[in-house]
Order: sequence, then C-alpha cells, then structure tokens
Amino acid sequence: MMDEVDWMYHMRREMQEVLPGLYLGPYSAATKSRFKTLLDHGITHIICVRQTIESHMVRANFPHKIKYLVLDMADNPTQNLIMYLGECRSFIDECLVSGGKCLVHGNLGISRSAAIVVAYVMEKKNMTYKEALEFVQNRRYCINPNDGFKQQLREYEAIYRAQQTVLVNGQCSQDKGRLKRKHEQTIDWQQLSIEQQQQQQQHEEGCVRLPQLDWSGSGLSVCEERRDREREREEQGQEEHGDLRREEGGQFSTSTTREEIFGTPHPPNPWMLSADCGDDV
Repeated sequence: MMDEVDWMYHMRREMQEVLPGLYLGPYSAATKSRFKTLLDHGITHIICVRQTIESHMVRANFPHKIKYLVLDMADNPTQNLIMYLGECRSFIDECLVSGGKCLVHGNLGISRSAAIVVAYVMEKKNMTYKEALEFVQNRRYCINPNDGFKQQLREYEAIYRAQQTVLVNGQCSQDKGRLKRKHEQTIDWQQLSIEQQQQQQQHEEGCVRLPQLDWSGSGLSVCEERRDREREREEQGQEEHGDLRREEGGQFSTSTTREEIFGTPHPPNPWMLSADCGDDV
C-alpha cells in the first residue's frame, strides 16, 4: 500500500498517485505548460471529464502524444455517474496492462474525477464506498464528490459486488463443465480401449495357430538323420541298376548293361548258340 501524503494546500493544483500508475488531479496538471511533467511521470493516458460549456477551457491538449478519453459530464447531483464507470474502468485497465500510466482530471479534481477514481479503487481493492473514499482522500485530501455522486457510489458498491459474484459463479460453472467433459472423454477412451482389447482377443482366437519350429539341437539331429536316410536310398538305387559280375580271380566288377543304356539287347553270340545246340562247327 502506498504511503499517505502529508497534505499541503498548494498540492491541490498538482496531481497525486492514488494507485500504482493511476493519478488524480486538476486540469491545471494537464495544461500545455505541464507537458514535461506529464512525460517525467510517464503519463500515457488521460481521462478528461468536463461539461460541454467547459470545453473551451478544459480540453485535450496532447491528442497526438497521449491517448484521451473525454467524458461530457456535469458536476451536478442529478448527473448519472454510474453509466460512465464501466468505460472508465476498461480505459484504465487497458492503460495499466500495457505498462502505461493514467491521469484522471476534471476542472478542479475534486468531485467528478474524484468520484471516478473512488469507484475504480472500490472494485480493484474490493472496498466499501467509505473505505475507498478514505483511501483516496489520504492521497488527495481535497476531494469531495457532490451528494448525488456519493449516493451513486453507495449504490455502485452493491452493483459491483453482484457483478463479481456472477463472474465467480460463471467461472465455477465453466470449470465444472470442463471437468465433466474431461471425465466423460476419459471414460470414452477407457471404453474404447476395452473394446479394442476384446476385438483383439476375438481375432486371436479365430486365427489358426501354427506349431512352433524346434530350432534346438534335437531338431537339427532329426534333419541330419533324414539326410542320411535319403543318401542310403540313393546308394541302394545305384546298386540295383548295376550288375555285379564275378570275374576270374575272385574279383567283382560292376557294369551297366547295354539294354539299360541303349534299350537294345546284345547281338547273339554264334559260338554260344552252337554250343547250346550241340552242333559241330
């Protein structure tokens, strides 16, 4: 919290910082002769409160260098103050969020501009009307909103608190809605995962399971035995197609017959035929 100001009478012609970045003062603090002072304080936004008949002497002096919000408001108890508070709040918030500083001034900085700043302090610091009025007076002692503005500020206390309640409840409802949707989505994903697992299980049950191959040492020995048997059968086949003939000297020779090679028998041996028939040659 900012320190209270030791008030002196001449300070009523100057601006004072009420909240960090928010200043309240008279029009004399925003004249052309005070431009350097405004720059030194970092003022980037100004709310200028005036009545139409005051426009010739209370006006925006630096429209090309400082952003202005000009309000046509009379310092009259019947003047509607509340209708301007939302626009002023948005303007000040925009300024502070962007890193700027805002000056709120009327003609004297006592009634109209002070009422706007009091309303802003009420909302931002969640204060009652009396607390906010005292807070601002401790920084600019000379403020004194007219009776009509004071009554409207009391009414505004109930208005802004109701608005905050609605916003909080609305935010809670949105949070609950998001949590509910997230919970429903989680359930959907879980259900989908269960269904996928069931489909995968059904697919596996419907598939034909092939026997696993045995690549161990015993499996290899079976293959070797099979190759040995095939080799033996080949050797036996060769023996069946060959003729084993005993030759003189007790030796055996293997010869392939002519019939097996050419498909024709040997020509008859006339000597053998004669011997078989018993005829003399």
